[in-house]
Amino acid sequence: MNQPLHERASAVLAKVMDLPSEKAKQLILQECADDSALLQEVMTLFNEFSLEQEQSTEPTPNKTETASKIKVQKLDSIFVKSKAHYDFFSKKGPRMVLAFTVLLLLIVLGEFVRSSIKRVIINSELEEKVALLETTRQVMLDWIDFEKERLQRVAQDDFVITLVQNLNNISDQDLTPTERDQLLLSLSNKLRRLEKTANFEYLGILHLDVPEVQLSTVMATDSTLSIFNDLKVGEGFYAHYNELKRGETIFVPPLHDREAGYDVPEDFKGSANCIFGTPVKNDQGQTIAYLYSISMPQNQFSKIFNIAHHGRSSEIYALDNEGRMVSESRFIKDIKPTLLLDSGKYHTAVYNLELLNPGGNILEGYVPDVPRFQWPFTEVVQDIQAHLIKRDSVFSGGIHSAYRDYRGIMVVGAWLWLPEYDFGMIAEEDEEEVLSMMWHFDLILGVFYLIIAVLLYLLYNSNIDLARFSKKIHQLDQLGQYRLIEKIGEGGFGEVHKAEHSLLRLPVAVKMLKKNIADQEAIARFEKEVAITSMLKHPNTINVFDFGTTEQGVFYYVMEFIDGLPLDKVLKMHEPFPIERCISILKQVCYSLQEAHQMNFVHRDIKPMNIMISQLGGAYDHVKLLDFGLVKDLDVATELQTQAGKIGGTPLFMAPERIRDPFNNDARVDIYSLGALGLYMLSGKYLVELISQKVFAGDQTMNADYRNRLIEREDVPEDLKNILMECVRFDPEKRVQHVEQIIMVLETLEREYPWSRTDAQNWWKTYEVYG
Repeated sequence: MNQPLHERASAVLAKVMDLPSEKAKQLILQECADDSALLQEVMTLFNEFSLEQEQSTEPTPNKTETASKIKVQKLDSIFVKSKAHYDFFSKKGPRMVLAFTVLLLLIVLGEFVRSSIKRVIINSELEEKVALLETTRQVMLDWIDFEKERLQRVAQDDFVITLVQNLNNISDQDLTPTERDQLLLSLSNKLRRLEKTANFEYLGILHLDVPEVQLSTVMATDSTLSIFNDLKVGEGFYAHYNELKRGETIFVPPLHDREAGYDVPEDFKGSANCIFGTPVKNDQGQTIAYLYSISMPQNQFSKIFNIAHHGRSSEIYALDNEGRMVSESRFIKDIKPTLLLDSGKYHTAVYNLELLNPGGNILEGYVPDVPRFQWPFTEVVQDIQAHLIKRDSVFSGGIHSAYRDYRGIMVVGAWLWLPEYDFGMIAEEDEEEVLSMMWHFDLILGVFYLIIAVLLYLLYNSNIDLARFSKKIHQLDQLGQYRLIEKIGEGGFGEVHKAEHSLLRLPVAVKMLKKNIADQEAIARFEKEVAITSMLKHPNTINVFDFGTTEQGVFYYVMEFIDGLPLDKVLKMHEPFPIERCISILKQVCYSLQEAHQMNFVHRDIKPMNIMISQLGGAYDHVKLLDFGLVKDLDVATELQTQAGKIGGTPLFMAPERIRDPFNNDARVDIYSLGALGLYMLSGKYLVELISQKVFAGDQTMNADYRNRLIEREDVPEDLKNILMECVRFDPEKRVQHVEQIIMVLETLEREYPWSRTDAQNWWKTYEVYG
């Protein structure tokens, strides 16, 4: 704040200090004119010096006169620079709407940014997948060219040419089957040795004129021929056989055995092979047969894709135009036991796994509701087939959102098709791994939302600008000169708040009547509680300082604030409750009741929650009896506050006669509650629980001997036990008649069972450290 502004504001304030409120306001407006900064500064000083506070001496309508009542009038709208600004920010409702609107907009914006980042990551991943597929394609083509050249070199070797010529001679000779098999076995063994020397998996020779196998090493041994000898070529391989006849060297991507040849043995109908083939020519350059090699796709073919695998979920695999996987799955061990491979029926995914979407994660036990033939292809396969059907010359692509793969897991994937060999490749990676870096963004976004939420909360609860003054004045207007701090308790009729005297800064407790029950009866009861409590002066009784009614008609009274613990909480922390402490607390409660009874007042609601234990000013375990809201004045014959069918108090500590006849109350109802309280302190159980245990054990009435056995603690002295049992007799005439009798017993017992200041001090120190 600059000094000239403050000096001018002080000068204006000096002119109005001795003026009445309304004249002071008018003069402030005149002096400040259009200078909003000066007006705000003068307003701040005006509020700080409490120029608007006036003492009210008006009596409460239809009520007893209040002890003191502070009337504070609100500043008029003339202090508001902008009426719309004031109306909006001075109320929590509009501030809440603003806070939620801002938060909603930020959430929408955050989700938009998050979605954009997610799309960027996925698109970047797709570009990487496409590049990886192109690299894999090149490696695949290099491998194909290498295998072709290797097979061509072998086919040009004199050893192979001679072997084929001998094989053709055998076919031209008229031999018996046995003679023919013996000659073929010799050639088969030579071919097997060549296979091992040249490092092929399997070799074979196709007939020049007839599309069938002349000689094969598959399943052949030193003493047996291959079962594939004389096998006719199937429809799937026939087109490639014609390519051989045209003199070409061919590569056949993984082809199922039932498509490669007719009458394939049953054991091989679940397998597939990659096939390379080339013509064998004699010295004159004439083709005399076709040499072919077989490579199982689970081996070298699949290894090419394995090189590109990275992370824990990245996978590249091959597929044919019918949507079948023709390379080995990276997750073959995981999917073998599942229904994808008929629970272990097949040992490989090649040609045994269709790339279908099961609709859920099969690896986590998901079981589709529909049979497999109704499953759709995965989205990436559908995209491939759509382009193949259109013949639009598009041979690569990607899915720009996550989809479920053949395992039912959400993945991100791209594809590439090799039209020259009529098979394709798919590269996929689990969405969770692709978006693994998103958790960093989510963390930052979450922190950002948290900061914004805290700021909006502060906005909602703050009194910015002029609203700050409005709220302070409103609080003073509600409770006179007392400022509420926090709510510390609530009952059926009222709420208790911790408060502070605006000038003295004295902590107090303010009890306010709830607005929704502020009828004539409730207000009368509240006033009676104040009037009676204020007449009681004993140190063990709560002190009442002030009471009044706000301009809104809310009745309240002000009492001393006890910084302590209710007895019910102390009992839970200090188990078992010491005999000495029980005697000390009961005695102090009796002292409070003794004064009340002498003035013909009955508390009627003695219970642990209404007994406060404190240690203020070094007075450890000092007892205060609270809540005289149910006090009955024995001098009044009939109370307006007690109506038929309404019984105040806590049933667990209530004397039986109060339940039978609410109008028949005297000091002995407090005697009964004292006994029930003492039993609860010693046993930790309510009286009704103690009686129920004995009744269920076989004792029938209160007059039985079990009365003396309600308290099973052996350390309880007989005198204490007896006086408590005498207090809880159902018949008021047989009950202890005066609280003085209890005090005499307790004072006598206290000499034998003292609860010293040191004992109390040690407990409070322990509570403060560990409580």
